[in-house]
Amino acid sequence: MEDDDYIDHLGGVGNDFLNTSGISQIKLSKRSNKYLENIYNRVVLNNELLLKKNFKSVFYLIDDSTPFLFSLPKAQFFISTALIKKYIRHEDVLSAAITYEIVKTHHNLYPKKRFVPIGYLPTERIISLTRIPLEVRVEVDKWTFYALERAGFDSYAFMLWIQTQNKNALDFTLQYGDARGISREEFLIKSFLLKDKETDLFDDSDESQSSESFYQFINEVKRRSRR
Repeated sequence: MEDDDYIDHLGGVGNDFLNTSGISQIKLSKRSNKYLENIYNRVVLNNELLLKKNFKSVFYLIDDSTPFLFSLPKAQFFISTALIKKYIRHEDVLSAAITYEIVKTHHNLYPKKRFVPIGYLPTERIISLTRIPLEVRVEVDKWTFYALERAGFDSYAFMLWIQTQNKNALDFTLQYGDARGISREEFLIKSFLLKDKETDLFDDSDESQSSESFYQFINEVKRRSRR
C-alpha cells in the first residue's frame, strides 16, 4: 500500500480495538471531553507551523490496569485509567504526555507494519503498531518540548514525564516494548535540554498549580474506574 493508504488503514482500526473482548471503554462526561479537547486545541492553535492539519480530536478512556497512552492517525487518543490514577499528578504533565502524541498524529509518525484486519485488536497488538524507533522518539521529544513552550505550558514537565516513565520502566514495557530504551531516551533529551538552557531544571518537584478542571477530570476517572 501507499503510505497515505496505510495511514488511512491504521486510522480505522480504533473501532476494532474498542470492540475487542476485554476492552472496557469509559464514556467521559461532556465536561471531561471538553477539558481534553481544550488541551489539544491550545497546543495546535499555538503551533501552526509545526501542526498544520485540521483534525478534530477524539479521546477514548480505557479502563485498564496497565498504564498507556497512544494515538492513531487523525487525532485519535487512547488513555488508560491506570496511567491517570498512578502517574498523572499535575496538569502540565498530562499536557506534556498528550502533546507528544499530538506531534505523532499530526505528522503521521507511525511505522509501516503489515497486519490483516480481523475485526478485533488486543491492546498489546495495537500499541505495537504505534511504536516508533528511539531515534525518532528523541526528535519527537524535541518538537514536544517546543510545542509545549509555545502553547504556554511548563515545557520542563515533559522531562518530568520521561523521568517518571524511566523510574517505572516495568510498568511502561507494554508502551515501549523494550524498557531499556526509556533510559537512553532520558539521557538524550537531558543532553539536548542542557544545551538549550544554561540552568539545571530537572527537579522532580512541581509547584505549579493545576486547574479545577484538571482535578475534576482526575476525580471522574478515579470514580468511574473499576480496575
